[in-house]
Order: sequence, then structure tokens, then C-alpha cells
Amino acid sequence: FGNFGQANYGAAKMAMLGLMNVLAIEGAAHNVRVNCLAPGAATRMTASVPGSTIDMSNPPPEMSPALVTPAVLYMCSEDAPSAHTIHAAGGRYSRSQTFTNEGVSLGLEANVEDLTDQVAQVVDMGAASAFDPLARRRRG
Repeated sequence: FGNFGQANYGAAKMAMLGLMNVLAIEGAAHNVRVNCLAPGAATRMTASVPGSTIDMSNPPPEMSPALVTPAVLYMCSEDAPSAHTIHAAGGRYSRSQTFTNEGVSLGLEANVEDLTDQVAQVVDMGAASAFDPLARRRRG
């Protein structure tokens, strides 16, 4: 996720994921749910992104900020999950999630040559599983 010329914005969004995960873990014992919203809409901010073709005097109806509202209301409901990133844009709603693989253990004597030899296994996402920040709390 990201756009040219918006390194600061992309970095801030990834920080939001970390903050969401920690707050979801800390809030779980108190039935507090924490999520991230990834909205897509025609706004003054999105119109100012380099390369944007959004005309704020005549924004496309499918980019109406009102189409983000159902996701906001759902995330405020008693039925909302926790530690989820929900995308809302143009009447389409979805979820994204971080995945991890098993990786390799190279031990305490690991060096760059060892890593280079095993890099195919390190980057192979064929058997990846969804990262669940609340899983450790459920196990513990």
C-alpha cells in the first residue's frame, strides 16, 4: 500500500497497524475492540496526491465518502471483530491481513552466507498463515 511521494503517509499507516494490534491485545480483557479503517474516497487529501485525476468540483459518485460510512458504523457495533483492517471504497468492502511463514532457524552462529543459502525458504509464502495478534492472548 502506498503512493508515489507519500512515504510519510505509508509509514504512518503501517504504524497504525502496530498500534491497532497492541490496543486490541490490551483491550480484549475489557471487551474493547480495536480495528483499522482503510477508506477510499474523493477528498481534498486524495485529490492532492501526485498524479490524482480527482476533480473535487465534480467528484465521481463511486468515490463518495458516504460509501465509507457503512464500514464505520459496523466497526462501532457490538458485532465488530477486533484487530482487523477493513477497506471501504466505492461500495466495496474487504479485509486485508498480514501473513507470516515458518521461516528458518539458523542458530546463534548465523551469518549472511547461511541466510543466502536458505533465502528461498525464508521468502516462500506457500504455507503462510495469517498473523493473529490476539492468538497469544488466547493461548496464554
